[in-house]
Amino acid sequence: MSKQKKQFGVMITLIIVGALVLAACGSPAVPTAAPPTAATGATSAPAVTNPPAATTAPPPAATLPPPTPNGGIIFHSSQFAPVTEAEAMRKVILKDAGMLVDFQPQAAGPFVSIPIAQQQAGKVSLALIGGQHGANRALFHTPGMTRIEMWRRVTEMIRVEIGAALWLGCGCPLWASVGLVDGVRIGRDVGVTWSGELAASSSLRDGVTRNFANGILWQADPDCILLRERFHHLSETEIRSLALFGGLLGGVLMTSDALEELSVERLRVWKFLLDAKTMSCRFPFLGDLTDPVLTQICEGENFVAAFFLNTGETTVTRKYEWKALGLLTPRSVLEWTENGSWEVKSENISVLLESHEGKLLLLEPR
Repeated sequence: MSKQKKQFGVMITLIIVGALVLAACGSPAVPTAAPPTAATGATSAPAVTNPPAATTAPPPAATLPPPTPNGGIIFHSSQFAPVTEAEAMRKVILKDAGMLVDFQPQAAGPFVSIPIAQQQAGKVSLALIGGQHGANRALFHTPGMTRIEMWRRVTEMIRVEIGAALWLGCGCPLWASVGLVDGVRIGRDVGVTWSGELAASSSLRDGVTRNFANGILWQADPDCILLRERFHHLSETEIRSLALFGGLLGGVLMTSDALEELSVERLRVWKFLLDAKTMSCRFPFLGDLTDPVLTQICEGENFVAAFFLNTGETTVTRKYEWKALGLLTPRSVLEWTENGSWEVKSENISVLLESHEGKLLLLEPR
């Protein structure tokens, strides 16, 4: 996925929230004046009466912005303002939008003032609002609310509107989302290199430390499983290791790669993850920061597995007792990654792992 399309995806994530915030920030209610009384010919002073109690004007019904003269919609954005970027947005990213989109990038000031002015005038023409980094200032309709209170209020509005639809939260507060979203991204975007900024290996850290909430608070989303053959700098071993690790977490499972372009081996990985139906995942040595080997114990509908992943840069050998892994000694082991099997004749297991290599052992109970 290109950088431009990923940025557009981030903006689209904010569109719903931005639009609902504008809808929630209606003009404050104005008390209605008492109706005028017709003049009479009476010469005596009229009796003093109390005016009717002030009433609150009902909120206007929510309406969609009218289409542009050419039948499209207006996309109001704080991003892609340079001429070359704006043209790329119009001619590349929005080319296949399925509708006519009038893309209008704005500087920070107009980005805030235009929608506020339209809302106050009661003539909102903006259909989409995308502010990736936010504006330099914010105006709040209801003072005294914390950011989380405002976030919860809008999020509750979204949940009411979408009903029982599946809602995956990306970049949202982990704890404040409980009870509102169905799934939560637990880390950064999947990277295309093993180390460095936005590295794929950062998903290992986040998956280990945040997956405890999976199936309890929400479904954990490790981001897309990377399977494609191009547009990355990962080896075949690294692709397989990261895919098995993320796919066996037991949370959200998805990929954005074109399946028809994948090799037979990578399709084998994807099919295994779809069929696995992992129900639980735990890390028996969680908290040990000295060992580069991650140990992941997974249970599904029809399998129990141990996955060992060497995150270090050198080849290592590890030996574990089955009971230290929280497992009963199995009858046999199938090494899925190399398609080999053997009978278990001891109370421990030894694994040899090259740098960034992961080995998946499927265990047959006695």
